[in-house]
Amino acid sequence: MRRSPVCLLLCMLAPTLHAQTGAAPESARAALAAATDEPAGPGWTLPPLLLNGTLGLDLRSDRQDLAPARQQRLFTATLGGATYLYAPWLAVLNGTVGLTRGTVHSTDPEVAGESSQFVTGKLQLSMFPRSRFPAELRYEVSDSRVDASLGSGLDYRSRTFGVTQRYRPADGEFSVSASYERRVQDSPDFGQDSQDSLLADFSSRWKRHQFSASLSRSMNRRGSTGEETDFLSLIGRHSATWAPALSLESTVNWVHTGDQLIAGDRSLTMAQASSLAVWRSEAMPLTLTGSVRALSVQGDGGGAGGNLAAGVGATYEFNRSLRLNASLTATRFDGQTALSSVGALSGAYQGDQRDWGGVQWSWNGSASLGAARTDARSETGLSTQLGHLLSRAWVTGVSTWSVSLSQNASVALANRTQQPNEPTSADGLTRALTQTLAFSWSLPGTQGNAFGRLSLADARQYDAEQAHFRLFNFQLSGTHELDRRRSWTGDLTLQRAAQQSLPIPLAEGTALPALHETHQSASGELTWRHLAMFDVPRLNFSSRLRLALNSQLQTEALVPLPQRETLAWENRLDYRVGRLDSSLSLRWSRVDQRRFTLLMWRLQRSFGG
Repeated sequence: MRRSPVCLLLCMLAPTLHAQTGAAPESARAALAAATDEPAGPGWTLPPLLLNGTLGLDLRSDRQDLAPARQQRLFTATLGGATYLYAPWLAVLNGTVGLTRGTVHSTDPEVAGESSQFVTGKLQLSMFPRSRFPAELRYEVSDSRVDASLGSGLDYRSRTFGVTQRYRPADGEFSVSASYERRVQDSPDFGQDSQDSLLADFSSRWKRHQFSASLSRSMNRRGSTGEETDFLSLIGRHSATWAPALSLESTVNWVHTGDQLIAGDRSLTMAQASSLAVWRSEAMPLTLTGSVRALSVQGDGGGAGGNLAAGVGATYEFNRSLRLNASLTATRFDGQTALSSVGALSGAYQGDQRDWGGVQWSWNGSASLGAARTDARSETGLSTQLGHLLSRAWVTGVSTWSVSLSQNASVALANRTQQPNEPTSADGLTRALTQTLAFSWSLPGTQGNAFGRLSLADARQYDAEQAHFRLFNFQLSGTHELDRRRSWTGDLTLQRAAQQSLPIPLAEGTALPALHETHQSASGELTWRHLAMFDVPRLNFSSRLRLALNSQLQTEALVPLPQRETLAWENRLDYRVGRLDSSLSLRWSRVDQRRFTLLMWRLQRSFGG
């Protein structure tokens, strides 16, 4: 008796289908009998094919700085389809293909009159999509000229290939996955760049144990300069909980980087292993910890070596306010065969909160005693800290306002062996005061919410270099619906930090220069949406403003850092009638002192399902 390919395929997949779906053996035998009764020949039927497509016209006008404006006209036709091979449980295939023809008009004779034709598309094949071992193949070709979400004047073409495989046994004791992706970008501005990435994951759980491992590798190449970077990482984690009182967590990490740059070749290899054990007593408020860590570093630029560290710690909570901590850590450096030990004993007390006519006040204090010793030096220190917090909150209508003031004073006394090229200290005494003032506002509601906070911080050191640090931070965020058609969302952060210090004398008679540094930053995004604008159905408008500004000024003794400013404002008007979509967008952007302007109109007609 001759059997068709369908019969053979069912014979091979019958055990898998039974394990996947739990179907009775009689169902499989019935399907096999039906396939056996088929006449000789392939026996394949044509699966359904779902088609869709679009026809589009793009008119673009972009300009960079003072360069001549450039106008582009793009005609794009896309065709998409979705189907399956033999049966949906076996393989699902979907993809799109697009053909674009474009012309360029500009006063620049180098680009005026240029015409181009290019193909874009995507193909995706999913094998056994609903099984325990699904696989996926995908290939995509894209072009920035037909991507309306990109607002810069940089044109590039991207090709991406990827494959993914997953597996999970029927009992679910472990899972494993692996994926590979290759991406190539071509542009007349930066040439050809490529990136290869590989990722593999494994995880398992049994009884009281959990284990996971991951492997990743990324290779980047720049064709215009021949530069290459290679990053390889392997991470393993294990955790175990034998009882509610005892747990153990271990991590192993291995990293290798290799760079071939214009400035020179360099490589770095680092291996690290660590374990942390925690025991919590059920009879008393005592917690004991123990840790071990090993580190090894090898590189071209020096600094190769390794160390081995071990530490123990204990925490005892007398009550909810008083806590006592003790720790001891020993580290051995194989590069210098030196042994370093650090011990510390500290206690902290948190006072109860008191209410005075709606004003809350609380205080806290702590003290610590520490000692550190190596083969070449020793250091002992005693520090104390005392602070308090004063806060007040009140409600006005639907808004909640609050203000808080905190102060923390610390005194530290240190005695250490002086080494060359280290700052000198007359008496080892360090006094510092930190103050923070904060105002906050919140507005909850059914149509949105808002939150604002302004904080001012000042930290001063009254000895040694007399460092002074000031911080200003303002945050505002929220969402609000004026009505069912109009709404806005936004967030804004403004920050300014200033730091200064006196010259720091060194043991050999020289001194480090004084430090004066100022840093300012602003970032935020504000979005406005208006549906059915001018009371026209399906006419929607959106405006989005994004801001990111950073500037930093340092003392003249250091190299000034460059300023960077980024600003983008996009306005978009969309209108849809049936299957006809129209979109008009205007975008301004500024990055690193370069200004970009893009005006784009797109008309697109869709077909199919």
